[in-house]
Amino acid sequence: MKSIAALFLLMLIVPCAEGQEEESLLENDRYTLYAHPPHEGAWCNEEKEHVYLSLVLRIGDDVVVTPDDGYRKRFIDAILPVIQERCEAATAATVYNYVEGVRLRGRRVAGRGEALEGSALTIVDVDFSDPDDVKYRQWEPPRSVAGLQAEQEQERKQQAGRDAAQAMRDAERAAHDADREAMKARNAAFAGIDVTTDGKLKLAEISPRFKKLFQHAYAKEFIQLTYADSDYLPYAMFTGLVQAFSDVCRPSLPPHPASVDHISTRYTGSNFGLLMQTHYYERYISKTVYMEPRYEEAYRQAHPTMADKLWNLWISGPNPLPIFFFNSKDVGLVQLDEDAGRLIMNNGCTNSLVKKLIANTHQFITGAWDTKLPDGGYRFAEEEGDHSVLRYYAKVPASFSPAFPLPKTGRMEITLHEAPQPGLQAITIQYLAPMLADAPDAVAGAIEQRKYFVAQCRYGAGGDARSVYYWNANGPLPSAEVQAFLREAIKEPRKSCPAM
Repeated sequence: MKSIAALFLLMLIVPCAEGQEEESLLENDRYTLYAHPPHEGAWCNEEKEHVYLSLVLRIGDDVVVTPDDGYRKRFIDAILPVIQERCEAATAATVYNYVEGVRLRGRRVAGRGEALEGSALTIVDVDFSDPDDVKYRQWEPPRSVAGLQAEQEQERKQQAGRDAAQAMRDAERAAHDADREAMKARNAAFAGIDVTTDGKLKLAEISPRFKKLFQHAYAKEFIQLTYADSDYLPYAMFTGLVQAFSDVCRPSLPPHPASVDHISTRYTGSNFGLLMQTHYYERYISKTVYMEPRYEEAYRQAHPTMADKLWNLWISGPNPLPIFFFNSKDVGLVQLDEDAGRLIMNNGCTNSLVKKLIANTHQFITGAWDTKLPDGGYRFAEEEGDHSVLRYYAKVPASFSPAFPLPKTGRMEITLHEAPQPGLQAITIQYLAPMLADAPDAVAGAIEQRKYFVAQCRYGAGGDARSVYYWNANGPLPSAEVQAFLREAIKEPRKSCPAM
């Protein structure tokens, strides 16, 4: 298709051969006919069967140039006799049609000036090999100068719309990047603190990666501990704190603490016989951890719960983690154990704030907390992702469905952490995006405006997962025409997802 288009454009703007001028063949008050020399040779000779002509018309800009009855009568009565007089062998002609005083460039009106300096408005091939059946073929649909100008103005408006949409996308991207940089700055500031925000619990020597974790648990900011990619860490922190307190502060435990034995297996030897061998192992208590009795059940459950969350993270993430991830320091378990020990040693075994931190962490992992606000809403955590704002809710009832927000950066992903199945699990809100290749202009315009939000409500999980799309009625809505056209994809305007 590109080669055909290139050939057609070349025909629109075929120049005269170098050193040749277009010879005037016929002139009157309605038009002037010129010879149109090809790239090489004369426009007409004794052997030339196909000739090329330029017809400069004196017409209004709104007149459509097409081989209608008037055009054909002009060719038969006035132009054909000139061709036959000058080129007896000619049986066909290509006529380049111009409008006097209008200079074109391809399909665009370049301005006023000498018409022959630009490209033709349209091209007509005429086959007069049979005088009784002269055939006309126009290279493209009929058009006028005014029609070209209207097309040009429409293209300009569309390009302006595209430019404005791109400027909006650039501004959104810049705002999103600024928010991410601000978040990084806050995290960097957090990494440099040596005490909790109330100035009481020492966090010196804690790895920068986990200072926020200890601060959130200490301040009971539990919703900040629910991020899906790190929700296993509070369980590791709890076991680390309990184990470190047992190792360092056993005299500070109650007189009759609970104890949990960690059982391991070790190799004890082998017997080798004819065609067989036997290896012997024994189970033994590798470690006993002492704790307050109220922590025993949570401590026993923390390890399997943490393993389940790590497994889910491994199988459900966009980039599945390698199996050795579980034994890698990257998962943070080794570092978190070490940090728990440093925190207890730096703050002292008798420090009531250490016991408060352990109690708070126990409260979180046992679910003995809620996120409900006095106004009936629920607390959420929020952070800047790579391409969208990420919002997390936790411990919400099956009937809960948050109101659709209007993301300032164009996209937001909302997760209802551990929401009951098969109810509402997550919501993605973003601008209306291209969905169909043959969408009408009204839909294309609505997309370019970047002000209409669509909410994707996701229910269930696995093979039972499904999504339903709604217009975000908390913001502006597109025209009824756009809504009607997209009704099969986007159901209706709503201010929140149906809970079930």
